Amino acid sequence: MNAVQTMPERRVPRSGLVGPAVLIGLGLVFLANNLGWLGWEVWDTLWRLWPVLLIAVGLELLIGRRSMLSAALILVLVLGIAGVAIWSSGAMWMRSVPVTGETIAQALDGATRADVEIGMSTGTLRVRALDEGNGLIDGTLQRGAREQLDRSFAVNGDTAVFKLRSRGTSAWMVPFTTERRDQMTWDMQLNQTVPMHLKVDTGAGTAMLDLARLHVTDLQANIGVGTTMLTMPAQGRVHAQVNGGVGETTIIIPAGVAARITATAGLGSVHVPSGYQRQDKVYRSPGYDTAVNRVDMQVNGGVGSITIQQGGE
Repeated sequence: MNAVQTMPERRVPRSGLVGPAVLIGLGLVFLANNLGWLGWEVWDTLWRLWPVLLIAVGLELLIGRRSMLSAALILVLVLGIAGVAIWSSGAMWMRSVPVTGETIAQALDGATRADVEIGMSTGTLRVRALDEGNGLIDGTLQRGAREQLDRSFAVNGDTAVFKLRSRGTSAWMVPFTTERRDQMTWDMQLNQTVPMHLKVDTGAGTAMLDLARLHVTDLQANIGVGTTMLTMPAQGRVHAQVNGGVGETTIIIPAGVAARITATAGLGSVHVPSGYQRQDKVYRSPGYDTAVNRVDMQVNGGVGSITIQQGGE
């Protein structure tokens, strides 16, 4: 008599719903962004919901993989939590909160060159040329009650080194802040004649960086979340690196300025003027090699769109 051996049935682990749901949701948001149905500023709100994702993953690991029904119930629960979080955070954003006004003024102290770094965590950032005076920087800012500033200045040889960065509460890390972003405004004016290395971190919000009248020789712009308008210097030779974030970025090359652009799209898109000549990832405007005023720019796309426009077109 032959004995028939039966192997114990192995239970195949049930795949979760949270991961696919998150990917589908992000894909739908990207699609709505690209079609113009939804503004890129929505990513600022979505980023604030990262604790909800941790809740979803934890619940799924605990009970969600026992059955499709329990996984579906968890998904509905998480969507409800996210909806309540969006509604409550939106209600809190409508409250008026205390802001602190501050004046920024820094002389050159004999320096003939400058190295300037500006980093804002959230709000509206404006950078432009100083209309009057021969100081290095002059401006005003409105910051939240919990936001602190790191400010430093030194003169190294002939170079003035100035740094101004916000520290503390950040829209990238705090999911449901009670501070309204539209109340946080930095208006920074820089010396327009001194050769300058400039680094700008825009954070989350809106940035208007008008460098047309500045003598910037080296630029690094790290784009955060939101909308950014960047106008390059109108004179001289500029080396620039623009690192895209999440949102919509427009880079304007002034009329009469030639450009060579090395572009990497990332998860978003990079749009270059049609008159530029392309070789692999490098785009050149007509007359770049012999131009007196020109920009050599590395563009690293993030999540969103970067559009480069030639002034006068």
